[in-house]
Amino acid sequence: MTAPHATSEVILFEHENFRGAHRHVFTEEKDLAFTARGSAATPKPERGKFDLITSSIIVRGRHWTFITEGDKRKTLKPGFYP
Repeated sequence: MTAPHATSEVILFEHENFRGAHRHVFTEEKDLAFTARGSAATPKPERGKFDLITSSIIVRGRHWTFITEGDKRKTLKPGFYP
């Protein structure tokens, strides 16, 4: 995943409609296989790997490009993706 501008942000959510564990991403990351932090209200998802569990996204600031394992690219403009 790449971010073209430092003030951009993506929020990844475990479940549809912006529910469950979530993670804020501010800079380029080569791999979203990252253990999520949880709380009593939103416990850690199984294995916590946002590369496998992201079901909804909020994009703030600028466009972000996501790259899958098969090198397919998807660019999302700022907005809500439930």
